[in-house]
Amino acid sequence: SSFLKKETFYVFVNCDSFIRTFTLTKDLTGGDLIVDGRKAGVVKIDKPFGVEVKKDSIELDPLTLAIIRVDSNK
Repeated sequence: SSFLKKETFYVFVNCDSFIRTFTLTKDLTGGDLIVDGRKAGVVKIDKPFGVEVKKDSIELDPLTLAIIRVDSNK
């Protein structure tokens, strides 16, 4: 149905005690970060804590989870 919203969720987890940087093959800067080191929800986080998203990488503080929602209809 054309009423269904198609979204993709990218999940990143840093279970280490050090900051980790993950290389991205897709630019996720246009997506909505909805989970960071302090908050979890369905609304975009404007000032993320413990997460830095760049065009070609994402950096996570220790023991941090990040979820980025991308509209697949674009």
